Amino acid sequence: LDWGRQIAEGTAREIAENPEVVRVYLGTGGAATPRAARATATEDRPSVLRIEGLSVDYGKLRALRSIDFELREGEIVAVLGANGAGKSSLARAIAGLIPCAEGRILLGSEDVTRQLAPRRARKGIALCHEGRRLFSELKVRENLELAAYSGASTTHRRELFERVHDLFPLLRERENAYAGELSGGQQQMVAIARALLSDPRIVIFDELSLGLAPQIVDEIYRAVDQIRAWGVSIVLIEQSAYRALSVADRVYVIERGRVSFNGVSRDLEQEKALRDAYFGTREDPPSPPGATTGGGSGEA
Repeated sequence: LDWGRQIAEGTAREIAENPEVVRVYLGTGGAATPRAARATATEDRPSVLRIEGLSVDYGKLRALRSIDFELREGEIVAVLGANGAGKSSLARAIAGLIPCAEGRILLGSEDVTRQLAPRRARKGIALCHEGRRLFSELKVRENLELAAYSGASTTHRRELFERVHDLFPLLRERENAYAGELSGGQQQMVAIARALLSDPRIVIFDELSLGLAPQIVDEIYRAVDQIRAWGVSIVLIEQSAYRALSVADRVYVIERGRVSFNGVSRDLEQEKALRDAYFGTREDPPSPPGATTGGGSGEA
């Protein structure tokens, strides 16, 4: 199904090879194509986030297994994978919303693995949640004011608001509207602006385009390019693979809690790694004895 309409029916193999299904899941055939040349621009930049051997458990369920990950200064890194792969678990672990079972998370040179989410937020990690999670009974302006960087001077605070209003002029026009009255695309703009008002070094966008109309997705992705130009490093978690690759410098593909691919966008142009991840055309990797596999909570 796609947007409430049936697009294909058949065996698992027929579905995996169906051009319309591939277009819907991978975003192929659209205007967005991987920009491989961008990767070379960030190769020598310092790391702002490094993850070493990260594992995450939900009870007896291991959602992430020995993840190694790096984000450099001013870089966009896409994290791709099917539902249940562990993408949202990675986002929550970076933000400090769920604990790490193993491994460590470094923000610059500082180990923040055991730090709680509020402290990580103050140090520059912002999470734009899947599903937006706005205060629907508060006005747009009130949602944004709650997130504004508390340590900012009056001048800097004004600059932050001007920046997000320039990025999304509609937010200035609708600042007195209740968040719950906005369309899905408008709510996503509020959620992005809310993350930016914390004046972050790193923004994690979890399922940025999920459920949005194509025209709104175009506008959102233009904003992503602008955010990058401000020097903010971005972790872009998406199911629309080729849409994410249109702006990404590098990409990680996650399958069943493991990184199955790590490299530059051009190496995914043949689609094999993506097809394996999204349609299960490769055999499952072996699991350690006694381990239970599966994706993160809320991704099934």
